[in-house]
Amino acid sequence: MSFDGDLYPTAGATKVITTQGDIVRGDASGNRERLGIGSNLQQLQSNGTTLSWQTISGGGAWSSLGTDVLTSTNTTMSVTLSSQKKYLMVLANRIANGALDNEQIRFNGSSDSDYSFRHATDGAGDSTNVNIGGIYINATNATQNGYLYGFVINDLATSPKMGYFHDMRTTATFDSSTAPQRQLAIGKWQPSSGTNVAITAISLTTAGGGDYQIGSSLAILGSDGD
Repeated sequence: MSFDGDLYPTAGATKVITTQGDIVRGDASGNRERLGIGSNLQQLQSNGTTLSWQTISGGGAWSSLGTDVLTSTNTTMSVTLSSQKKYLMVLANRIANGALDNEQIRFNGSSDSDYSFRHATDGAGDSTNVNIGGIYINATNATQNGYLYGFVINDLATSPKMGYFHDMRTTATFDSSTAPQRQLAIGKWQPSSGTNVAITAISLTTAGGGDYQIGSSLAILGSDGD
């Protein structure tokens, strides 16, 4: 039977629900009709006229834009972004192979002197650099594993791209005899080609020496903040 009429089904009427997960909705004439279940993770939405299952884009949630996991030692990890987002999150796990020195964040593969930054180590006073080839997130020449997170604003059409980076690092030994080190950096990128340049790739490189071991990784997430 189906739900014909205002309140109760009419005996002998055509069946509406046929499959597990079906729901009943009203059609354009006000009659009841079957709406089959949506795909995995789809949500039921209204367009103001009817109901349907829709894939939700994520809105303000963070989504992965790409990851680079090293399968051999390298001086650089790089991610080309799978789509454009207003805000970018940078996450990196760096496993040292030798003394990592002058690690830099770079955008769009550029090492031109289009960067400037402010940097501090373990709460000490700031140092500044201008007209340089990357944003330094580690200026310590030491064999230390590091964990980095940072945020970049990518939608400033008429201003430099701005970023905040927090680096945490320690020796490879598993003990509590040495306190970890922290380094903070705030940087900007003003490409010489103009201000209206979107970030399409982010890389992390050891400009001063050392390599990243196998298993080191760089991950970029993005959000439009809506």
